[in-house]
Amino acid sequence: AALVPGARPIRRTPHGSRWDPGAPLVLVGKREEFPPSEWGWDVLEERFGDALVLCKQRAPVFDSDLGAPPLMAESSLREYLEYARGAHLAPRRRQVAPMYMNGWDVFNAFPDAWAPCVDQIPGTIENITAEAYERLHRQWRLGETHSRVRALCKLFVGPRGAITRMHQ
Repeated sequence: AALVPGARPIRRTPHGSRWDPGAPLVLVGKREEFPPSEWGWDVLEERFGDALVLCKQRAPVFDSDLGAPPLMAESSLREYLEYARGAHLAPRRRQVAPMYMNGWDVFNAFPDAWAPCVDQIPGTIENITAEAYERLHRQWRLGETHSRVRALCKLFVGPRGAITRMHQ
């Protein structure tokens, strides 16, 4: 059942399945080869709870959404997770869009959290050989890309019913 009336169901599939990167997906089953899948809210709070994060309400998507800008706030990750755990129980939950943690650069803030597997969900991409990888990097003058990839891997966290510009 959809948490938000009219929302499409989200596909659930075993870890390692091929997927369309333009559609949301919930991976289920064994995930030992992908350590970030173990990052539940408790782990995030324990490891990064004092870090400052930006939170906001749903970003404008349609012209009809324009008007008052969405509420934005900075808090510690710990404070945000406390809010997120209970946002669906708030008395005005249906009148006010819940806030979501917006695109936190966790790997820039905590480089030790990075692992080579973070940007590759096994079984979902076509792997290339190391030689082909190096050839393509030379061909396209990409240079060292690990820092660029880390910067693109952002963490979004939201309570039940949160809507982002790309997810609902």
